[in-house]
Amino acid sequence: RQGMTITAGVNVHVRNPVWQNIAGTAPAAGLDIEPDDNSAELRGIRIYNPKTKNCTTGIQIQLNRMTGATPKEVDIKITGHLDEGSTVGYAVNGADTSLGVNKLSGKIVSSGPVYIRNGASAFLSSEYDALGPRIVVERPTVIDCNRNALASPKYAAPFTVLRDRGSLKTYAIGGVEIIEPTVIMRTGSVPRLFSFQDAVNGAAAVKDCHFIDPVKLEG
Repeated sequence: RQGMTITAGVNVHVRNPVWQNIAGTAPAAGLDIEPDDNSAELRGIRIYNPKTKNCTTGIQIQLNRMTGATPKEVDIKITGHLDEGSTVGYAVNGADTSLGVNKLSGKIVSSGPVYIRNGASAFLSSEYDALGPRIVVERPTVIDCNRNALASPKYAAPFTVLRDRGSLKTYAIGGVEIIEPTVIMRTGSVPRLFSFQDAVNGAAAVKDCHFIDPVKLEG
């Protein structure tokens, strides 16, 4: 089901892992960071040079169950992630703070990732609370994503922030920075470079999303 799961931890360091060919029961991720409840801690989580290949999701972080009465600070940093051929290279989802009642602060950083030939988006944030821990993707390189030739920008843009139809949630989504991205399309195409949208509540429900200083946009 997963290559590795982290449900809670303090000062967890993982170096040079390889997770590949993970499929089956969702989320079918190379690495799934997914707390079970509000008692969990996620501090000092460091993932160095992970390689994911041909997974449903290369690395997924899912924080929905972490919110609750006790305030929590999240500190996760992933350095040098290389994903090749997964449907989505990197996903950060969830984190409903109940409009700020449940305090979930901190930062989730992916530094210098490379995403190659993803079936859909390279990065996907789905129904992630804009008041949750900040998502930062620094200097990402995306090469030939949208291998499945999807037409909708909701899942085919290299970088996607989304609440899709059918959701009953109303909190604002976002809290994402994409810093100095490089996008190279040698084959295929994408409908947009980035897609930040709430298909239920409209543009006013998308907040604090940034696509900053692109380095190279080719193809």
